[in-house]
Amino acid sequence: MDGGGIYVFRSNGQLKCSFTDLKPAIPRGVFSSPAIGRLDSATPGRMQIVFGSFDFRLRAIRDDCSVWWELGVPEYVVDTIWSSPSIVDLDRNGTLNVVIGADSNLHALPGITLPDGGMIRALQGNGSSDLPGFPILLDEVVYSSPAIGDIVGNGQWSIVAGSGRCWDIPGCGSAPHSVTKAAYGWNKSGGNLGGWPVTLAAQSARTASPALARFSGINGLVTVLNTMRNDDLTGVVNVLGPNGAMLPGWPKQPDIPASCTPGDVVHYGTQASSVVANLVGEAEPEIILPSGNEFVIWDRYGNQLTTRNGCPAEPDKLSLSNGDGSFFNSAAIADLDGDGKLELVGVGRYSNLSGSHGVHAAVYAWTFAGSVASPKNMDWPMFRHDAQNHGVFIADRIFSSSFDP
Repeated sequence: MDGGGIYVFRSNGQLKCSFTDLKPAIPRGVFSSPAIGRLDSATPGRMQIVFGSFDFRLRAIRDDCSVWWELGVPEYVVDTIWSSPSIVDLDRNGTLNVVIGADSNLHALPGITLPDGGMIRALQGNGSSDLPGFPILLDEVVYSSPAIGDIVGNGQWSIVAGSGRCWDIPGCGSAPHSVTKAAYGWNKSGGNLGGWPVTLAAQSARTASPALARFSGINGLVTVLNTMRNDDLTGVVNVLGPNGAMLPGWPKQPDIPASCTPGDVVHYGTQASSVVANLVGEAEPEIILPSGNEFVIWDRYGNQLTTRNGCPAEPDKLSLSNGDGSFFNSAAIADLDGDGKLELVGVGRYSNLSGSHGVHAAVYAWTFAGSVASPKNMDWPMFRHDAQNHGVFIADRIFSSSFDP
């Protein structure tokens, strides 16, 4: 399969530039969501775009889509990259770094032997080298995109990510082997956080990425990571404290109606990622995740706030359904109409829309009357946290232009 790349559009929708020079690898394409940042100190007024690709490359391109730097096999990029990069000054030395997950297959390279598994990379922003303590080599792929924040409340950045699923499946690799299914947490030097990794028996994150949030009474951040069981059907949502311990009330499975019979529910998993925002006006934020044709919402204690019965309606529950279609993407939370209330936006599939035939894509938005559109109520309002796809938790973003303090 050929094709794929990165396309940059102007604000009026016109194409500014594109990068499609992917190397001969099968398949060729870009699954990784690009992140943008001012990585090149020589051009402080311009941003660069970082992304991984299926052609065994990690690249940074300029704003005209020309290549600034590119890493391949000699730099330990030996397999496909599904993970999306985070951009952060991980070691707080004044320059930005790139943190990303990757696949790996057995390679003996100068100074290192890469396993049949995966890795986490933390690189200098100019692509020149890994930071000390990286790469971190794992026995399973990392499709999950790393999330970064002050997890343990010590004023330092930490990294969390989930394991993917490949190397225990016949046909995915040449030699299937047992793998570690876990949620991982590392400090800025690549060491395990206390209490991490967290074993998730017979579960893997696949492409789902962590979200970070603040809950009262907890010094640090909680990690929300949804996984799928090995049956490739059942979903589980895990909420972990700074020390990796599962919070009270968790884990939970999404309950969505299978029929009108009360209690007849299914627990469809998803490879989309959770988001976190205060939608219902309570003191604590909620966790939002698509499952089948519903968005499911839980409070911090694991109580599901959305309906479990198809009919009759449950008056004390929210219903965020698109009928007979499905949602595959993460929600996005924003004040779309400037009325001071938050909307939840989802894109999904819808069959027989407006009486026509076939399957259509549709955009849905729900307003939450009890919400207040404020940065303090939007801990992780979209995939990768913000529109620049940095994947970094920064509390109370202070400017609507996305400038970070």
